Amino acid sequence: ISSSYAYIPGETVIFLPDGIVLSNALADPSISLGSTNLVWDFSSLVTPATVTHLLITEVFFNTTNLPKTDFEWVELYNPTINPVSIAGWSIQDTSPGQVDALPAITINPGEFVVVAGRTNAFYQMYPGYTGVVVEVADGTIGSGLNTFGDGVILLDTVLARVDAVSYGSSTAAFAPSVPVVAAGRSIARNPADIDT
Repeated sequence: ISSSYAYIPGETVIFLPDGIVLSNALADPSISLGSTNLVWDFSSLVTPATVTHLLITEVFFNTTNLPKTDFEWVELYNPTINPVSIAGWSIQDTSPGQVDALPAITINPGEFVVVAGRTNAFYQMYPGYTGVVVEVADGTIGSGLNTFGDGVILLDTVLARVDAVSYGSSTAAFAPSVPVVAAGRSIARNPADIDT
């Protein structure tokens, strides 16, 4: 606190999301002895949501490599405590909406799996990668991921939407969408295990 100000304990009122209002001693910060910093810690008030489904955690769509569709990829993550079989699942782009079957594999808890247009193209870009990489049957995720705006939808065995992301001019998954990134960059969920 600046020397021209004083903090008066018990007179703070804090408005939090979901209509929570803290006042008096509940709203007081912690003050370290001899410090001039006030620290409010609301971590005890936040209950992280438990994610119960697979998540799309990264999408690489803006490549300069040719053919472009070979080098595109999507990363899936299992934040749950159980293995998830994706046998019969599929992935779809949002424009125009072409669906591709995913291979019949199981994604273990805490595991990331890359779904690539072509696995050999993925390993060409990332030769030291040691995780699981699978390929879509036709070598193209959807009809190819548009650079200016598109999205990816993860579908389960009954074609129900498990997770989705949209970027650029596409608002198919949510609005506003994730901004388009420069060539050679990807969009990523951070942190990977939170679904907002």
